Amino acid sequence: MTKVLMITHRFIFGGIEKLLLDMFENRNNHDIHYDLLTLITEKDTKLIKKVLALGVGYYCLELDNHTTLERQVHHYRTLYKFIKKNNYDVVHINITSYARALDMLVVKKAGIKKRIIHSHSADERETLSRKILKPMKKLYDYTATDFLACSDNAAKYLFSKKIFEEKKYTVINNGIDVPKYVFSNIERNRIRASLGLNDGEMIIGHIGRLTEAKNHEFLLEVYYEIYKSNSNSKLLLVGDGELKNAIIEKINKLGIQKHVIMYGASSEISALLSSMDIFLFPSKWEGLGIAVIEAQCNGLPCYISENIPQTAAITSNIRQYSIIKGAKWWAEMILKEKNIRVNETDKIRKAGYDICYSVSQLEDIYKKGKL
Repeated sequence: MTKVLMITHRFIFGGIEKLLLDMFENRNNHDIHYDLLTLITEKDTKLIKKVLALGVGYYCLELDNHTTLERQVHHYRTLYKFIKKNNYDVVHINITSYARALDMLVVKKAGIKKRIIHSHSADERETLSRKILKPMKKLYDYTATDFLACSDNAAKYLFSKKIFEEKKYTVINNGIDVPKYVFSNIERNRIRASLGLNDGEMIIGHIGRLTEAKNHEFLLEVYYEIYKSNSNSKLLLVGDGELKNAIIEKINKLGIQKHVIMYGASSEISALLSSMDIFLFPSKWEGLGIAVIEAQCNGLPCYISENIPQTAAITSNIRQYSIIKGAKWWAEMILKEKNIRVNETDKIRKAGYDICYSVSQLEDIYKKGKL
């Protein structure tokens, strides 16, 4: 039995969490036991219950009540003791942060032979804190044994110049459970009925946490321009996050509050995608953008920014534009298209985005020696 510890910052409805949940649900090798460790205590018990029902152990370091200095000291000590006590074969860190290199140092000190760092983001903002912490990513060169990323962009962001330029990393596609995301007319009608929408209304949708990366301010401006030409439309925002109040304020400022549905976080992503007619994803940065893969699998016309990696543009229903073009230009491009659904799930599979393939790749890495 191979014991694998997956470490994430937290476990909420988001891209990384959906990926891990799909992975747990679709594992091929039952000779691998998974534990999940989060750094923040989770209040959303629905996801945790799902994890536990799949036979995955769940643990949390519970650091919420400590001051900054106490928090860090307690964090490293607790992590070390936890790993030593549970005798893992593999520790797989799924947090895209320079500072987590110190966690990997703790993992190494605890005697773990296979230590995996997995980059899921490509946030290139140069804040003061990032400039201070950026040199720490070189520490991964000495503390990690395996370097994984969801795209080349994500690898470039988190790994050192040496690791990136010498291609000492492996891209693991953020696979999805393809049959789950295929369009369903039954689910379309169910969701629309629950929201009081008629089939004639054009529903423009977005799925993603309410964070700066997702660029909701621009998204709302695009929808506002569409609304001025087609008032028989709605904007469906699925997700939650720290910018919720700012987004509501922007909605009110534009005067479109009756036409925007703030749905919140949900586990019914495939059904919600089926309820939509157009998928809008103008992110400022992305490691990959797994929601774009899911939307394509559902057959939706997808309008995405130039900041989404090219590897995520799989089907013929993708349109990729620069944010610099402006909201009005985006709206004009969307309105002049026919916006018809297409079923190209075969392309999703051929591109390597089937979760079963992603799981097989990871299981091989867990079982084998250093890449």
